Amino acid sequence: MLDENLPTFFLKNNSQSPQQSTIYHRQYGNDPEPTYTLRRLDPADPSSENHYGVALSDPWVPGIVYGEVSVKPEWTQPSLSADAIRANGGVVPPPEPIIPPEFTVQLYNPDQQVVVYYKAKTWNRPAHWVFEMPQRTFRLPSASTLDRTQSDPATADVTPKLRFSWRKDGKLSKDLSCLLHGKTSTMPDTKHKSREPDITVAIFQGLKELTLYEPNLYRVEMEDFKGLEVVLLLAAVAIRDIFFGSVKEVFNIKAGGASTVPGRKSPKAQTQGAPPATALPDGKPAPRISIPNSPTPAPQPRPRPRQDNAAEEEARRTQTLLEKEKREREQAKRRRDQEIELETKRLQEIYGKEEQQARLQAPAASSPSRPNLPPRHSGPARPQPHRYSQSYSLHASEPVHSPWLPITGVDPRAQSTANLHPPRPMPPRPQSTVGFYQIPTSSGALLPGPSQTSPPQLSAQQKLQPKKSSFFGFRRNKEEASPGNKLDKKRSSMF
Repeated sequence: MLDENLPTFFLKNNSQSPQQSTIYHRQYGNDPEPTYTLRRLDPADPSSENHYGVALSDPWVPGIVYGEVSVKPEWTQPSLSADAIRANGGVVPPPEPIIPPEFTVQLYNPDQQVVVYYKAKTWNRPAHWVFEMPQRTFRLPSASTLDRTQSDPATADVTPKLRFSWRKDGKLSKDLSCLLHGKTSTMPDTKHKSREPDITVAIFQGLKELTLYEPNLYRVEMEDFKGLEVVLLLAAVAIRDIFFGSVKEVFNIKAGGASTVPGRKSPKAQTQGAPPATALPDGKPAPRISIPNSPTPAPQPRPRPRQDNAAEEEARRTQTLLEKEKREREQAKRRRDQEIELETKRLQEIYGKEEQQARLQAPAASSPSRPNLPPRHSGPARPQPHRYSQSYSLHASEPVHSPWLPITGVDPRAQSTANLHPPRPMPPRPQSTVGFYQIPTSSGALLPGPSQTSPPQLSAQQKLQPKKSSFFGFRRNKEEASPGNKLDKKRSSMF
């Protein structure tokens, strides 16, 4: 207990009726007095299966219900994984319950719904539960019929609302704190992010007693403080049971009951009517959780032969379509191969004969010989010192006798002895029009090139200068060994 002067609510379980708990109120050191009765669904009741419900009513008049919370879990889809089926003994595992991310607190007289949203924790913010309540709840007194036809301020969208949130004080702590964050109509200021700090409204200590921080309640600008008190009590109890308790126990999930489709009821439960609610003194029935008079057996999972037959029929139809498509592909492939083979034969018949005739005519055909053109007109040759060229003859070439080339028409064995004799004088070649540069001698005089030398002079030079016996010209024949002959400058091997 934080302070005996603060209003504090204690939850005390009833040993005779486990589904009912009395909530006591204490303030200013007085003795606790019963203020509310907390009622839960009976687990033995078939209608409470897969369902969580809690209501807050008057301790003296049970028919007066201030508010209630009704939550149904969400379910996972059945897994078709082979590993999951193998781990479950060859049977498809049943769906598992999932805690919904929100629940609704229903208030009565006036009717109002307060939705509590669960926000998961992040790296900089712990998990918390957020809800909003309107500042104006009651209508203003008016004798006008038009004012009576208007909607309540609590349900109007234009009514400003206050933002509240429940959050844990720490990881190891079991205490929950309810904070006021401001109005929804306040426009956020991007320039100045500093605003008023959050106001602590209530503390749920040890998940057993709820203390309202009364000094801060004067700063909460709203009309329905009784509705805020009921919402704080129901939200704290629902958060404790759903998010801090066992899911199967809270939602009354029984073994084998999860296989049924959630949200559906058995035909017996649908045909059976609920008992009439307890009437209030003003004649209106009190809205509260209905409980049937006679218990009905729990619905058992029924076999589904129709779905199984439909699945098998669909599988057979799919297999038939796949086989038909495979046969069509094979037939189309065979037709395409036959067309390709026929086209190949047709092309062979057309172009095969032409190719054979061309191959037979190819060896018989001879390449045309090059015609002998008449010699060009010889003109005066001009010296070209920076140009190197060779003379080409347009007449048929004559055989050249060389000590390194074989002589046609002579026995190879006698070829070596035939080359030892001095070469015979060769007739002069026709004069070419291509000019050659002048050959300088050792004395500095320029010898006329081949184009400037006449045929008689060329033959005389060939007689005076016999052919070299060495490839590099270092040695000459024996006739050159006489003292009268001297070693001249070697001529170019190209010209």
